[in-house]
Amino acid sequence: MSKAIKAAMVTAGALLSLSAQAGGVMGAGVGYADDLRHDNASGFKSQGTLGGTFYAGYRFEQLPLLAELSYLDMGSHRLTDSQNSDHVGEFGFKGVNASVGVPLRIGRMVTTWIKAGYYNGNSDVRIDGLAAPLGSGIETRFTHKSTGASAGLGADFMLSPMLGLRFDYQVLFEARDFTGGDLEGKSHLSLASVGLTLAFGGGQPRATPVAEHTYTGMPAAAAPTPAAVVPVAVQGPAVLAGTVVRARPTLDAGASATMASETSVQLMSKTENSTGTWWYVKSGDVQGWVQDSQVHQ
Repeated sequence: MSKAIKAAMVTAGALLSLSAQAGGVMGAGVGYADDLRHDNASGFKSQGTLGGTFYAGYRFEQLPLLAELSYLDMGSHRLTDSQNSDHVGEFGFKGVNASVGVPLRIGRMVTTWIKAGYYNGNSDVRIDGLAAPLGSGIETRFTHKSTGASAGLGADFMLSPMLGLRFDYQVLFEARDFTGGDLEGKSHLSLASVGLTLAFGGGQPRATPVAEHTYTGMPAAAAPTPAAVVPVAVQGPAVLAGTVVRARPTLDAGASATMASETSVQLMSKTENSTGTWWYVKSGDVQGWVQDSQVHQ
């Protein structure tokens, strides 16, 4: 296992351990790797091939920002002679890419992003004997350190709170490519991939502490329905098993928490509407609306 792969795996594990509470992500994908310039000064031409990537990172909850570290394998590109298309060797790139970007969430299931970063890896070239410098007949191999800027864009389509599909397109600018004798070339390498993504932290519904208040989402008192909220401030009641705490006093409101049987609550206020009678309750850091049928005193 190369040092680049080991470094990527170690860093990925560290990112995941730090990001479990901050929207950590990891995954892998396969796709089409290409040399965007194809022709180069040494007279060779490359062909696209299968490549792959593994990545890990996290998305900040308070800022529109993501950070990722990925390992890239651009596969083995077939090299041909630019004049007669004869096979002359192979070219490949492997390395790591660190990037930061801006995510844009579209609905509940789709997140798109753009990102920029810096890559570091090795470009490997093998030239067949007859195509080697001066036609020496001896197979020639080159390995060059290659670093530079990168850019990318893509989207995650979540199938569940933790599992989704990722479509990703990355470009490595000015990567070292075919080299022979005194000739040297650089190319923009791209990888368009599709794969699976896993999300950690922030995926499951959780109770959100809020300040004590009366429900402000109801119409003004002049409206015929629903009835005004009545403060009651009663101590001592409890709820039944599996009581769902909602953000609003309606059955279609999202659930913010589920309470266990006989959880003691404080009744803060009460309201009635077309869906029945509702209590605004508080228990520790959990607050929200529950149905009257779930409360007993």
